[in-house]
Amino acid sequence: MTVLSSIFGVSQNRLGPPLIFYARDDRDAVRHDANIPVSIQPRGMPPVAGTVIDISVGGAAIRIHRMNNAATWLFHLDQSDELGLTGLLADPMSCWVVTFDDDVLRVHFPPNGAVRHQLRGVIERLTAS
Repeated sequence: MTVLSSIFGVSQNRLGPPLIFYARDDRDAVRHDANIPVSIQPRGMPPVAGTVIDISVGGAAIRIHRMNNAATWLFHLDQSDELGLTGLLADPMSCWVVTFDDDVLRVHFPPNGAVRHQLRGVIERLTAS
């Protein structure tokens, strides 16, 4: 019996299994070399130019170009911060920070079916050329 179950008089068995959330792991998605100019920014901050150098349906590696004083937000990024990404798909999209090291920002994409379909199209064009 846990502290909460003793307070509320509910046994652990009645509560069901503990809630455990696992991050979706798309590292098994095939990655492709790329050279796609993009801009990226958190909401309300100035955009920064970069180039997608590696992409899969689950995420991308973006090399950030010359960082200026307006891009100081890059040094305050935390894992899972949401960013806006423009230039990869027809419409701007959201992505989330994985890491930022050596001027390379690694992000993951939402598991949204429509976005993944568009990303597959981008990857098909890359592999066809």
